[in-house]
Amino acid sequence: MKTKFLFYVVMIAVLLAGCASPQAATTVAPPTVAPSATPLPTATASPIPPSPTPTPPPTTIIVIDGKADDWANYSVNVTDLTGDQKPGMADLIEARYFKNDQYLYIMVRLEGMEGWDGIAIVGFVGGKGGQLSTRPNKHTDFRYFGEGNSDLAVTMEIGEVVELKIALDQFPSKSIEFHILSLYNGPKYGNDPVDDSQNGQVQPIKSVKEFEPTPLPGFASKPLPTRVEFAAEDGQALVGYYYPSWKLNAPVVLLVHQYGLPQENWVNYGMVDWLQNWSPLGQARGLFPPMPVDQSFAVFTLDLRGFGESGPPIPKNVSDEEYNKYAAGWIQDVKAALDYVKTLPNVDASRIAIIGANNGADASVVSCGDCLGVLALSAGNYVDEDFKATVEALDAQGKVVWCFSTEKSAGADVETCGSVTGNQYKWINFPGDGRGMQLIREDKAPEGIGQSILEFLAAVIPASNSASAVIPSLQSTIAPTKTSQPAVAACLGGEKELFASDFESGTTGWDLDPASAWSVISDGSKVLQGTGHVHANHPESWENFIWRLKVKIEGGRAHLNFHWKDDQRYLISFAADWTQAMKIPGSEMLQQVDVAHTQGQWHVVEISLLNGKLKVATDGIQEIDYADTAPLGPGGIWLEVLEDSVVKFDDIYVCQP
Repeated sequence: MKTKFLFYVVMIAVLLAGCASPQAATTVAPPTVAPSATPLPTATASPIPPSPTPTPPPTTIIVIDGKADDWANYSVNVTDLTGDQKPGMADLIEARYFKNDQYLYIMVRLEGMEGWDGIAIVGFVGGKGGQLSTRPNKHTDFRYFGEGNSDLAVTMEIGEVVELKIALDQFPSKSIEFHILSLYNGPKYGNDPVDDSQNGQVQPIKSVKEFEPTPLPGFASKPLPTRVEFAAEDGQALVGYYYPSWKLNAPVVLLVHQYGLPQENWVNYGMVDWLQNWSPLGQARGLFPPMPVDQSFAVFTLDLRGFGESGPPIPKNVSDEEYNKYAAGWIQDVKAALDYVKTLPNVDASRIAIIGANNGADASVVSCGDCLGVLALSAGNYVDEDFKATVEALDAQGKVVWCFSTEKSAGADVETCGSVTGNQYKWINFPGDGRGMQLIREDKAPEGIGQSILEFLAAVIPASNSASAVIPSLQSTIAPTKTSQPAVAACLGGEKELFASDFESGTTGWDLDPASAWSVISDGSKVLQGTGHVHANHPESWENFIWRLKVKIEGGRAHLNFHWKDDQRYLISFAADWTQAMKIPGSEMLQQVDVAHTQGQWHVVEISLLNGKLKVATDGIQEIDYADTAPLGPGGIWLEVLEDSVVKFDDIYVCQP
């Protein structure tokens, strides 16, 4: 890699593993069980004194959002002279960095954010010289000097500062030193630094006595949402997604989208994750404030008819008559969703609130029924029921309805929200011009919107003190979304077999690197086993194909590289507790899910790219579903086993529908 693409962060430091100077961080203690006060079994004895409340280990609560407000409790590691950068380029001000038990966190403050095109951290990893590099497009990699680059999966945001979060297990060693931090701008200054920390001071990386947030004892890992199919009263097929709470008998929030913005936008804008509050750490998430630590909502989203997965889509030039038919149908859709929500496991059907946007807001107040309340984001009388009359009738029943609008909105929300009166009713007219779901989109969200949503939820469904009533194993209470195809490592009926390898006759068709680290062994049948960081590829190229194979992780993880040709590929990282999909070049993180894949057990993995849709399923459960607007061209398949890993493969098939 050429240095001109780097923004060098070079810092003098001690080995990460050896510097154990703890930092104080703001933490929230999980709820604890109240101590018992049972008397001693003697007539004169006092009650047993309360057991001391255990102090939980501090957790790292830093949100990677490009802001520095949550770094105040972490010391400055790098300072630099101001104004010593090259003309027109970024000026390094300071950097802070530390590692907890799982991750390396880095924050760099600059003046002139547009004046750099790369960051590189030079130092030692495992006592060997190397370099960590990152760029504004979030492509991050590590290399030992004189060796090739290894792409890293990172969480990174650029705002008022540059923030990175990198899993330590991606480095060859957790013993890391930084020595110099340099800024670069290759297009203007080539390989020469724009500014670097050699002109300032550097302090060691600190290994803080903090832990990544983890669920309380007894918590299951956060499960994938469950895709459900149901129908409205008139038979219209609908699709929704259920996002469970970590609590038993949890209250439910039904999210109803607006015209043209299907249900996945509730996820994209952070609303679903915030409402679930999994695990109960009460973290702020972007524009959303900390959720009470004992609160967690189950969430249900749906696509209204004519949108998303509840198609067919509404015609572009829909007539007024056709629109009114759709509008009447949206009311049926919300009513059907409310009925379906009441049947979900581990929910309290008597505590349901609805948040709707635009036409979804209007349909929600009409459909409320026995819901407890509705938050209308930019209502506007978009259905054939009067908003004012409907809300005032709900208010008379003691139901809570709030309506949010913006002062400069181009819609009818100010007039509509402002027309209602009632004892429970509340109207907030925010500054700005956002409408509907734009109110929770960061570039349009008015100040305080997240806190106002939290206050609405508290008014409708107050937080309870029952954090101990957790679901011990959500995976056993609700089945994740199943694919329409059986989980078999073979080509199915109607598919054309392009390539097959079961290793019964060896490794014909595979290029093994190094061959000495691969072996064909017996595990019920002949299988291919890779040990350490090794590669096996089949160079033939195809397009519009499905790759099925069996994978057994004995330890570590594997990369299943798909549509591989030259420097392009989809990198599917398959581990015991996650599946990740990245796109190379660029190391663009497409999707990541936390899901369990039992070690020492065979799993059937199916990867496909059909009509621009990248999908990954394991044992018949859909894990990755990503629409790529610029899908990769034809390519082959490449097995990669990582450092300190042992992985087995068998029954590899490439099929064409």
